[in-house]
Amino acid sequence: MRFGRGTASSAAESVVCYGKRVLMVRGRSVPKVDEIKKSLIRLGCSVNTVFANGEPTVADVEQATSVGRENGADVVLAIGGGAVIDLGKAVAAMIPAQGDLMDYLEGVGGGRLLSCDPLPYIALPTTAGTGAEVTKNAVIGVPDAGRKVSLRDDRMLPRLAIVDPSLTDGAPSNVTFASGLDAVTQVIEPYLSIRANPLTDALCKSAIPMGLSALARLAKDEDP
Repeated sequence: MRFGRGTASSAAESVVCYGKRVLMVRGRSVPKVDEIKKSLIRLGCSVNTVFANGEPTVADVEQATSVGRENGADVVLAIGGGAVIDLGKAVAAMIPAQGDLMDYLEGVGGGRLLSCDPLPYIALPTTAGTGAEVTKNAVIGVPDAGRKVSLRDDRMLPRLAIVDPSLTDGAPSNVTFASGLDAVTQVIEPYLSIRANPLTDALCKSAIPMGLSALARLAKDEDP
C-alpha cells in the first residue's frame, strides 16, 4: 500500500509495471481519473473504461468482464468508492477464470475457489470508509435471489492500493458522512462479535468513540 497526499500522481507509472492493456473501472465524479487516464495513454497504454453504477450486480460483473476479455486486458485499475473497488476486484478475478461467475459466488452459487490467478489489480479509493482496497472479497448483488453475497479468494487482494486523501477532497457531505458511518460500523461489529478477543477489542474500543466524535463534528458543521 502507498499512502499520502499526492501518491495518486504516480498511479499511471505503477500501472504500466503490470501491463499496458488497461481496463479502468471508475465512478463519474472525480476529475483526477481523467488525468490518470491521459497519463496512461501517454505511457503507451490502451485504456478501456467501465463505469460503475452503484453496488455491483452479477450482470454488472459479467458485462465488465466481457469488455476486459474482448480487449485483452492484462491489468485492471479501479478508481472510486467501495462499490467501484469491488467491481474492479471481481472483474480482475473473472477475466481469466473458467466458468460463470455463479460458479464462484458464496451462498447462492458454487462457492468454488478461483480456477486461476486474477489479473494484476490496482485500487485507488476515493472515499474513506469501506476498506475494500485491502480485502480479499468483492460484494456482489444477486437480484434474483434478493441477496448480496461475496466472491472471495485469498488471491483477490489488490497487488497495489494507492490511498491518496486528496481524492476525497470535494466529495459531497452526504458521501463523506456515509463513509464515516461505514467505517465506524466496521469497528462496532467486531467489538460486539462473539468471536471478539483482547487484540480486536484493543483496536476497536478506542476507535469507536473517536469515529462517533468525528461524525458528530461533521454533522454539526453541516447543520444550517
